[in-house]
Amino acid sequence: MSEISASTSPPTPPGPLGARVSIRLQIPGESGYHDLLGHLELGNIVRRKDGTTATFDPADVVAWRQVPISPTKSDSAFDIELLEKSFGDITNKNKIIITTEKDAMRLENLNLREKLKKLPLYFIPIEIAFHQKDQEDFNRYILNYVRTT
Repeated sequence: MSEISASTSPPTPPGPLGARVSIRLQIPGESGYHDLLGHLELGNIVRRKDGTTATFDPADVVAWRQVPISPTKSDSAFDIELLEKSFGDITNKNKIIITTEKDAMRLENLNLREKLKKLPLYFIPIEIAFHQKDQEDFNRYILNYVRTT
């Protein structure tokens, strides 16, 4: 992530308006960090994927990054060079790329296997689990459906 230095003047907005951004906040008096991901609407408002907005204090921003749009099945023009450049711009030597299993499959479907072999790319597997009662209800529903058809 691009670092933003703390100063008394307002920091530079994290990317151009409308850009997809990831913003890391450290709220005074709270432990840990809070992350926002969405499209920058104003210098301090992000619209999330679900359509809700989040307002943040620019003074609480500790890091931000403009995020390239994830590739989709119809996006054959995904720019792997941008991913490689962004990864190369990170100065820390201990770095990896983590994505979801779903996006890893999309990248593989774009025939980028050879280029991706050069990057330390890992994915988080998708797992589905039910809470105990929900699992029982689901199983009962499926069994009843199968019995009646």
